[in-house]
Amino acid sequence: MQKIPFPALSSGERAAVLRVLRRAGVAPRGVCVSRFELALQAAARQASAFTTISTPGWCRTYACGGQADWVGALERELAAARAA
Repeated sequence: MQKIPFPALSSGERAAVLRVLRRAGVAPRGVCVSRFELALQAAARQASAFTTISTPGWCRTYACGGQADWVGALERELAAARAA
């Protein structure tokens, strides 16, 4: 498994995550975003990568790669949390 830190994600993904956080009222400082790419053997059985996002008291993991829209899933989850 390979860990990919937030600064190594594509510029488009970084910008999208920062937009989502800003719209949700979440300060990016203190938010940890990392991607994990699985070994080839594991990739055949499940998503080839996942992204973990955490802040103090909150952590979520989203499948990414292929058709997965992990940034959209993050946005929907943060919007639902704000509405609650």
